[in-house]
Amino acid sequence: MSEDRKALNAALLETQKQIGAVTKDANNKFFSSDYATLEAVLGTIKDALNGAGIVILQPVEMIGESWCVVSRLLHAESGQSIESIMPVVCKDMNDPQKWGSAITYARRYTLQSLVALPSAEKDDDDGNGASGKTDKKTAPQKPTAPSKKESDSVKEIAKRAAWNAAKKAGIVSVNTDKPKLQEYAIANGINVPLDDMTSAELNELEGKIVTEFETKKD
Repeated sequence: MSEDRKALNAALLETQKQIGAVTKDANNKFFSSDYATLEAVLGTIKDALNGAGIVILQPVEMIGESWCVVSRLLHAESGQSIESIMPVVCKDMNDPQKWGSAITYARRYTLQSLVALPSAEKDDDDGNGASGKTDKKTAPQKPTAPSKKESDSVKEIAKRAAWNAAKKAGIVSVNTDKPKLQEYAIANGINVPLDDMTSAELNELEGKIVTEFETKKD
């Protein structure tokens, strides 16, 4: 990771002015919660990043004794970069499907964390159908930055999802048991007080819980 990131920071600032929230486009049946797929995350941020001269790299590297996904944003002109690293947690590394799923989780959450990308709820397609509204095929519109009200709403959604995942995984029993969830977050590299976490950090926390306990379940 580059020490001097002046050019990269300027490019990221312009990028974040364009990027809005990513829609949660899939459902985790085990945790009964929606989440944004890697494809949705890339679809939301890739054009804006590339347009600012930023390349997305996500190699899998051996760091110490662990395989890790290293999500790196590289400013093509200056060579400056920033990265987020997450160990690949997989119960059976000899199972290609489980290994691939674990890598996908790590790619999604490190990338979402790097760009501070919040998640929004899925569009209510069923509700639109019931009310007689039809899905019109229109050209995609340029995303806009969420308002303060939208940001608060997105953070609350992310907070509920993290707590629900923690309860279903047996980490906590009630929503007031902050010390246990805080301890889990710190043990997994998220050294931020729970109440101060951004939606991206809460999404990362939820992802670590889902990754660990789904692989244990399998």
